[in-house]
Order: sequence, then C-alpha cells, then structure tokens
Amino acid sequence: MTFGRGRLGRKWLAGEGGLWLTVLLRPPALVNLQLLSLCAGVAVAKAVADLYGIRAELKWPNDVIVDDRKLCGILAEGRAEADRVHYVLVGIGINVNNDLPEYLKATAVALKELIGHPVPRIPLLRAVLKNFDLGYELLIGGESAKVVGLWKRYSSSLGKYVRVVTPEGIIEGYATDVAADGALIVDVGMGRKEVIYSGDVVHLRTKT
Repeated sequence: MTFGRGRLGRKWLAGEGGLWLTVLLRPPALVNLQLLSLCAGVAVAKAVADLYGIRAELKWPNDVIVDDRKLCGILAEGRAEADRVHYVLVGIGINVNNDLPEYLKATAVALKELIGHPVPRIPLLRAVLKNFDLGYELLIGGESAKVVGLWKRYSSSLGKYVRVVTPEGIIEGYATDVAADGALIVDVGMGRKEVIYSGDVVHLRTKT
C-alpha cells in the first residue's frame, strides 16, 4: 500500500513502516460517526502515552498531533438505512516507522523520529485496539459523555482561537467546548456561538 484515503477524498500517504488499519463494526443500533472518530483519537493518544511516554494531543475533529505535527489521521464512515446499520468503518493511519516526504516534515511526524529509533508496531496495534474497544463499549452503552470527557483531556483545540473551514464558509472564534454529539462549539463573539459538525480547523495565535 502506498496511499490511503483521508477526509473529503484527500489522499493519505501510507508508506512502508506505518500502521494502517480499518476497524469493521456492526453496531446494534445507529451510532454517531463523529463520536467514533473522537473515540479512535483517544485510543491512539492514550496508547502513545502509555507505551512511549509521548504527550499526544487531539485536534478536532480527527487528528492526533504532537507539537502541532500530525501523527495520526482518522476517518469514520458507515452505511445505514432507517434504523438499521449495515456496517461502520473506522480507518486509523499512524506514522510509525515510515519515512515522510520532505514537503510533509513541517506538518507531520512519525514515532521513530520522536523516539529516536524504529519501534515495533504490534504492541502499538494491540494497545490502540484495546483502548478503542473500551471506548466503543461506552458509546454503544449510552455513555458517550465519558468518551467526550476523555477526548477533552487530550484536546489541543479547546481554548484556542481557531479558523474553521466548513462547507458553508469560514468561521473564526474561540473553541470553547465539544458537545455531547461530538460537535465543536465556537464562540464567535457578540454572545453568539456556532455549533460545527464538519470542517477543517486551523489553530490561530491571535485574532486576524
């Protein structure tokens, strides 16, 4: 494999040495895809912290970053009709021992660079799947608030002034919270708050 698929049909480079996986789920009822993305992000961040002592953060909606460089991307998709779920796919791509092209080195990072040497992927895979399973059980058990709470512990977006590029336009303001359904809440000033379900977030140092 040399590439995968990211959000909005973007290409995801998947060079040899990375950890690229898709989890197939058949939930008993409709499940929120955004919450599954948050759950997967927590699973990766916790695994990286437990195994390597690396403080990874979560950038809404689906990136795992270290020092503002992307370590992992996540994509959740599914097929459902009425109240029946056929399947859900959660794709997780982690830069582990793969070499990143020069043009990505300012915005992406691999574990081997952070640690200083290549690392075995199987322990990481096991830890991620174990953490994800625990979070998934919370979601299907109706305890999504716990998953959102865990995500907030690792968040790099909350409290920052952000620019969010959405299908409807650009929104700027302070990211103040994540709702129970995984939506990002942005305070745009004048007492107004925007609830955002889809978009690309850019962290800004100050108002532009």
